[in-house]
Amino acid sequence: LDPKSLSLSTGRGVLGSGKDVLLCWPHEYNSAVENQRWAGALDWRGTNGWQSTKLACGFDDFAMNYAFDALYDFIPCGTDANDSKVVLFTANGKAAHLAKMRNFHASMTYIKHYPKQHNETLQRTLGVSSGLFSQQVVPTLLSIADNMSFLDWQLRLWEWNHTECFPERV
Repeated sequence: LDPKSLSLSTGRGVLGSGKDVLLCWPHEYNSAVENQRWAGALDWRGTNGWQSTKLACGFDDFAMNYAFDALYDFIPCGTDANDSKVVLFTANGKAAHLAKMRNFHASMTYIKHYPKQHNETLQRTLGVSSGLFSQQVVPTLLSIADNMSFLDWQLRLWEWNHTECFPERV
C-alpha cells in the first residue's frame, strides 16, 4: 500500500496547513498537533450566513479545512460570463477562492440541514440565493460526490483502528 496514492490534497486550497493524514500511517500521525494546524488554516467566518462550521456543517474546523483542501480542484468558483450553464473550476485570485469556500460551505450546510429544513428556512441557513444555489451549490454537491474518495479499506480495517472485540470479517 502506497500512502501517497491515497491523498487528494492539492495544497492549494489551504495555505499553512498540517500534515496530510492520508500520507502517513495512523500511528505516525499526531492528531493533537496536526488537527490544531488544520483548524487554524482557514477562517470560515465570512462565509454565507455564517455560524460555526460545527453548528452549520457538523464538522470541526480541522475536518472542514482538510476536506476543502483535498477537494479544492473539484469545487466550482463561478460560471462562464457568456454562458451561465458552464461551470468554472479554475480559481484565479482571491474572489474565486472565496467563491469556492462559499460553495463548499453551502454544500456541507445543505447536506446537514436538508432533511430538516425546507424552502425559505433552508435558503436563510445556506446564505445563498436560489439562483446561486442552482448554479453553484448543486454542481458542487455533484462534483464532490464524484471525487470524494478519502476512505481506503485497507487502512479502515487496519488492526490498530479497532478494539479486540471488532469482528474479524466485515
